[in-house]
Amino acid sequence: MMALVLLGAIVFSFRIYQNMAALQEERAEKIILENQITQMQSSMVEMEHLYDGIRSVKHDMKNHMAVLQNLIRKRYSGEDEEIRQYFEGMHQSVEQLDSRVHTGNAVSDAVVGSKFRYAAKKVKGIKLDARGFMLSDAVAIKAYDMGIILNNGLDNAIEACMKMREKQPDAEAYITIRSFRAKNMYFIEIENSFDGVALFHKDSGFPISTKEDKEVHGIGLKNIRKCAVKYGGDMDCIVKGNRFILSVMVKS
Repeated sequence: MMALVLLGAIVFSFRIYQNMAALQEERAEKIILENQITQMQSSMVEMEHLYDGIRSVKHDMKNHMAVLQNLIRKRYSGEDEEIRQYFEGMHQSVEQLDSRVHTGNAVSDAVVGSKFRYAAKKVKGIKLDARGFMLSDAVAIKAYDMGIILNNGLDNAIEACMKMREKQPDAEAYITIRSFRAKNMYFIEIENSFDGVALFHKDSGFPISTKEDKEVHGIGLKNIRKCAVKYGGDMDCIVKGNRFILSVMVKS
């Protein structure tokens, strides 16, 4: 009788532990998602202020250059070819002031722009490219879900490049974002360089993290997959030598 009571107590305790573990995981996911929403909102406000300032500077500089060109024409009764080329170069430099990421979506612009600036600070000489990443109205992904995909995907890519540079200081670091269609599916791929060492979980297919907080680290990829599945798609991690590709596909 006593053995049955003890067995029942053990089973009961085990179920309580399982429920507590599940609740803790849900809370961790909720906290991470809330932090990402706050980051996205802050990034969008920051980017809008930055772009307003850039547009103002561009406007003033164009006006100043127009005045200077008119003064030079009056003084020299014509326009020297060398002076003309000089002003063309100035115009091009002013246009390049607006170096924002153009993806066709305000949230994506803000998130990618913010993460790219962070990557440039953390990894010296890193090559960042989002020219092949475009979002059209035909892609019905909510801004909130796109933010989760990009935030988590780029965080992992930046972390991988930083880790690679710790081991290989002279290694070429890069992050590339691209998108494309294949039949009725829309693909988002984040490719980055890494140290070439990758182990995967047999069940989830996720890379095994070398960080101490492995469970928290894995929540990011889990959230990306949830977003992909929500839109009838899935997520895959591809390794080709020192290239790591996070591929997210959704129905378009």
